[in-house]
Amino acid sequence: MNNFARIAFAAFMALLFFTSSQGEATSCVADWSSSGRPGAAAVRYFGISGVFYGEQDTSGEDTSAFSPDSLEDEKKIEHLAEQSAESEDSPLLDFLASKRADEDWHLELRSRLGGRIQEAAGFRKGLYIGSPLKSYQRVKLRQSRHLSCGILLKKDAGEARFDDFTSANIQVSDVGFLSSLVIGDYVIETGQGLSLWRSTEAGKGAEVILPVKRKASGLKGNFSAGENGFFRGIASDMRFQDFSILLFSSSRARSASLDINGNVTGFSAGCFRTAAEIEKRDNVRELLFGTRCGYLSKTFTWGITLYRTSFSRDLVLDNPPVNQGSRFSMISADYLCSLPYLSFFGEWALAKGVPGGSSGLLISPARGVDIICSFRFYSAGFSNLHGSGFGERNSAEKGFYTGLKLRIFKDLKISSFYDQFNFQEPGVFPSPGNDVLIEAEYNFTSHVELTCRYRRKKKETMKNIPNPSGLLSPLISGEQRHYYRFNAECRLSEGARIRWRFDHLRVESDFFSLRQEGTTCYADLACAPIKPVWANFRISFFGSDSFDAGLSEYESDLAGVLTQPVLFGSGASWHMILKYIPSEVLEISLKYSDCVRDDVKRVGSGPDELPGRRDSRLGFQVDAKF
Repeated sequence: MNNFARIAFAAFMALLFFTSSQGEATSCVADWSSSGRPGAAAVRYFGISGVFYGEQDTSGEDTSAFSPDSLEDEKKIEHLAEQSAESEDSPLLDFLASKRADEDWHLELRSRLGGRIQEAAGFRKGLYIGSPLKSYQRVKLRQSRHLSCGILLKKDAGEARFDDFTSANIQVSDVGFLSSLVIGDYVIETGQGLSLWRSTEAGKGAEVILPVKRKASGLKGNFSAGENGFFRGIASDMRFQDFSILLFSSSRARSASLDINGNVTGFSAGCFRTAAEIEKRDNVRELLFGTRCGYLSKTFTWGITLYRTSFSRDLVLDNPPVNQGSRFSMISADYLCSLPYLSFFGEWALAKGVPGGSSGLLISPARGVDIICSFRFYSAGFSNLHGSGFGERNSAEKGFYTGLKLRIFKDLKISSFYDQFNFQEPGVFPSPGNDVLIEAEYNFTSHVELTCRYRRKKKETMKNIPNPSGLLSPLISGEQRHYYRFNAECRLSEGARIRWRFDHLRVESDFFSLRQEGTTCYADLACAPIKPVWANFRISFFGSDSFDAGLSEYESDLAGVLTQPVLFGSGASWHMILKYIPSEVLEISLKYSDCVRDDVKRVGSGPDELPGRRDSRLGFQVDAKF
């Protein structure tokens, strides 16, 4: 691993020297306005944009929305993506979409094709019924700001149907007292997300404020490729001055794993490649209806959310592992009180009569200083099927969180949090744990930024070990995870930067005093070598003792794709992205990635096993706006 680190560092220095020697010859595609902020072309550089569930700062500027017209925004998006720990089809990036972009187009087309170059065992042995090609096709149409519609068609590798997953909706907005009406697929976010939220959420991390104090987006049409976490039916949000009423109903078939009694043990991720997976398709139906009543003013917001859902089969989910029946109901109350330099927020709920919730306080005593505190309590048996509260697991949990964002002076920013939590399962001794993070960002010069991060998480985990009879027995073992990061970033010109990063993870377990380590090191260059082209290149080296000590690495991808592979074992990976932007209405993107493992003869296992140590992927995408 040391040799890999030296090679990566040498590559970084060589790239830095070469690019710096070009001086102002390195151009930027962006149109820079008189205010110094890039125009629409720069917005398309990174392919993702952000609307975060933030809050109003004391200056009155809405900090919940921004677009990726600066490298600072790219870093903020990376933080939230890292904290989500979501997969490629996560809807996170669909929600991190610029609000202002919707006003500039009437027709939007997106076509994406891709897949692995090596053929997996499932295709070679005829287990997968479809082709290796992945397909994503989406059309959005906006007649005016009052009427919009769209349709999405998706096919995963190994699936036979081009439209294996289809999502569509029609939305009417801002017509009289009707704030929004959606017919088709939609999502709802309310309060702090405890009762209703999208299917993905950012957890604890360097963005210490945003995951704790959320800003719900209300009712929105669904255009996510994720096959769970949305409703299908009709929903209407009506506003009467400061009051609002949201009515919604949904009826949709869902795919689930069943036990021998026909009970639902878990919902499918949405892959239907084999005969066994196809048997799970649409084998459960969910019928849901609910309402939300709220009050909104400049300083105070409150709401009450109520819904009831029924399934065609009983649920026996893992968390908690009890038969929950086929009917589920939840009622919650949320509040937000915003005063100068001070905000109170929270949401508490009853899920089938079991309480749970959280309350928090945000203090901004001075410019550049934010302090947040949050208390949470989820009873044993608490379950939120369509929500995502802040915490470790939202059941049998009690915790207290404190976060700090501090800009000591112009060039130094500190982010830190401490979280103390306790798991309290019935009939089991309490299981305490804590999580602490501190990160320092220092602008060494106007073009060079250095970041250091340390995180330690300590909790008890359940491990299965062989007993004298040869069977596996559960054992509770204490575990500490120490995470270190050093990041150096140099902005070579407006819109161009080079980055070098070193991550290290040390996992210490009380079980036989086990200690495992993992390390990654990469160099990354993003620039516009010629005016209509933007390029990104990264090379990474990694090594770890096991999968548990592997490190997930966020990487840029085609617009709308979230990629965070877990790098474990020993090897190297690299990727290259090219974006050709001939005009404001057209963007053509290409990505090639390659990962080579040194510690194995074949990558993957079972039907996904590849014939060698290499995993190569190719993706192509066209975006057009008219």
